[in-house]
Amino acid sequence: MNEKHEPLQIYAGSVRMSDILGLVEASDIVFIDSSEVIINPEDDKIKKLFNDVATTMLPINSLIRIDEVAFKKDTPVIRLYQSNEKNNESNTP
Repeated sequence: MNEKHEPLQIYAGSVRMSDILGLVEASDIVFIDSSEVIINPEDDKIKKLFNDVATTMLPINSLIRIDEVAFKKDTPVIRLYQSNEKNNESNTP
């Protein structure tokens, strides 16, 4: 939920119980690019909110549900966080 208590939908590569009691850890947050022409304002807010976030801790009482989603192989996925190690490896000649 955001600061206005509106539910947000995020996609994460990994979701697990945190070592901190009462929190759920979501990491590898991705954005599903459903269309390149139509821009959804809610998706844009989520992109800005979670840009460069490697892992986020969510209070368990703020979660409505957690689903495992299977995407088709050709579904375009945009990773919102790239670790520096991966960026450095791809930039090396």
